[in-house]
Amino acid sequence: MSGPLGTVEVHADADAVAEVVAARIVALAGEARVGVVLAGGTTPRAIYQRLATDLRAVDAPALHLWYGDERMVGPTHPDSNAAMVRAAWLDPAGWPAGRDHRIEGERGAAAAAAAASAALRAHAGDDPRLDLVLLGVGADGHTASLFPGDDALDAPGLFVPARAGARVSASLPLLARARRVIFVATGAGKAEVLGRLLAGGGPGRDLPAARVARAGADAGSQVTWIIDAAAAAWP
Repeated sequence: MSGPLGTVEVHADADAVAEVVAARIVALAGEARVGVVLAGGTTPRAIYQRLATDLRAVDAPALHLWYGDERMVGPTHPDSNAAMVRAAWLDPAGWPAGRDHRIEGERGAAAAAAAASAALRAHAGDDPRLDLVLLGVGADGHTASLFPGDDALDAPGLFVPARAGARVSASLPLLARARRVIFVATGAGKAEVLGRLLAGGGPGRDLPAARVARAGADAGSQVTWIIDAAAAAWP
């Protein structure tokens, strides 16, 4: 199913979603030029656990990893997205720190956003176009740490402070201009917001996830929503 926000793929369950998304990442790993942006959350964790065996560091020697958002915590904190990714995928896969560009939340939002932006510019220039962005969707329509009504939604730059300095997020323009944008969502708890976002271009058109998807589609990005049957059961 295709629409103004991209293509929607519905798979049987959360395990099937994880398998499909992991396979997409493996398929592009050898040709990636800039890198992949990773999401936090439960559904992405299952993807990373598959990648621990399916995509080791030696299998993709040029692939660099970036993060869609981070809380203002250190790299070993239980709330850290980077810590989750490293435990689920990178440590078992032998991934070198030099290709894992975490957001340094312990530095505070302004400094962490500036450092992450500088690192990406050093790697890929002033106007980087990422190979793939992996994003979740919150029940309120947020994605990465771009929340409804937050100033970060319209902030310029590559990585920006969000949630009044409690987080750093990749900016909307950076996410939207990736070559591929994949949203993942599983479970009945996501059905209502996905209905608002995807059913007939309806009332959720101004939610952050919709804004990223629409901007991506308008920019020629390949935007795909990979969801399970429970999440697709909106009214």
